[in-house]
Amino acid sequence: MQQLGEHLMCGGAREHKCWNGVTVDGPLAARKISEAVFHEIEAVKDFDEVFREMVGEEARQTDAEHGARIREVSAKIARNERELANVARFIRDGSHSPTIRAELEQLEKEKLELALQLDELQDRPVDNLVIPTAEEIRLLARDAFQDLALESSEFARLIRCLIPKILVVPYRLCDGGHIVLRSRFRLCLSGLLPDRRAREVLEEPLTRTLSVDLFNPCQREAFREQVVALRASLNPETGRNYTECEVARKVGITTTAAQRAAALQRQMDRLGLTDPYVPLAEPPDDYSKLRRHKHHRYCFEPLEQAGQL
Repeated sequence: MQQLGEHLMCGGAREHKCWNGVTVDGPLAARKISEAVFHEIEAVKDFDEVFREMVGEEARQTDAEHGARIREVSAKIARNERELANVARFIRDGSHSPTIRAELEQLEKEKLELALQLDELQDRPVDNLVIPTAEEIRLLARDAFQDLALESSEFARLIRCLIPKILVVPYRLCDGGHIVLRSRFRLCLSGLLPDRRAREVLEEPLTRTLSVDLFNPCQREAFREQVVALRASLNPETGRNYTECEVARKVGITTTAAQRAAALQRQMDRLGLTDPYVPLAEPPDDYSKLRRHKHHRYCFEPLEQAGQL
């Protein structure tokens, strides 16, 4: 996806490699995604004692392996230093063999790599791992997002930290109409944690896969559930089921709009659907707004790992 002003558009469409030229309203998408993120943050639950004990045991095992790794790298450094001293002695004694010079360069390179490994291992904390509570995670999130505007670069950087990749897929109502885009992504709430060990250990437990609509539903879908529920209920004034006209007046739409909402539900029932939106794998023949696939340059080229999060 590439940003074009306030909208997002697939670059493949402009290059005639993709038929989907549907755009997304950038501010609307940002608001919907951020609302989904905030909702998940507020819904985080405390980890139970069984999980805490399991994590504690894994941390203790990791610490033991960490100590063994430090000793292993330290031993390699000591051996490297002895080998360097031997090579240096050969050179001091007058040996200028290309083989000796090559070995010296290789040992010096190995010494630098081992020193970096040891620094990284020693920088890693090995204190008892403290599992944050749900409230502590929420407080971290509130502090991180506080006073950040949706259009700010700081907000964008924070969202990218929590959502490494967003997959956007075209959908359409089962009874036709305009094509819309729905996003799927993994929300990695562990990115909020300042402690690296906690981030690593809690990465999987604090990861959620979300689906977010990047559009506002059309009228017949927005009122569908209300219309269907009212049509199945009794009007206390008449003692009979609500008529379509009465339903329309009660929810504040036209009778025609109420009829279209009811028709959408009937189509869902015929197809056995609980979600009125169906994914599109190819351009629909009855949608005249998409004609990129008719261009002589069009050649569909799916992206590598397309559809994978």
